[in-house]
Amino acid sequence: MVEEAQMELLSMPSLAAAFAAIPDPRKPRGVRHPMPGMLALVFLGMLARIREMVVLIRWAEAHWDQLREPLGFDRDAPPDATTISRALARCSLAEFSRAFAAWLKAVALEGQPLQAAVDGKTICQAFDAQGEPVQLLTVFA
Repeated sequence: MVEEAQMELLSMPSLAAAFAAIPDPRKPRGVRHPMPGMLALVFLGMLARIREMVVLIRWAEAHWDQLREPLGFDRDAPPDATTISRALARCSLAEFSRAFAAWLKAVALEGQPLQAAVDGKTICQAFDAQGEPVQLLTVFA
């Protein structure tokens, strides 16, 4: 049973590989860090409830030995906060959403029942173009 679970885990696609489907908006000259790796790093930071880029970099530095290779980095230190911020600012949210949804679909086991946690919120002091409060619905399956 344990071996079967380990085999399923090994056959799942990596998050960095899924993020490789997102076009890199940067110009090739001077690129030192892979865009999929930076996206995966930020995503992992969000899962760890890290909200500030400087804190993310400190966390990445503390765990760089474990993060570097799986996320596709080849440098001895993580990218700095400015590098990540500039790259993210040019990244397409729609492309990110498509790649993440494709990854979720790939890791969902066919024929297995899914469990979901649902959370809804109204974001304080945030309004859409019509002046209505912004609603946020989160579903974790």
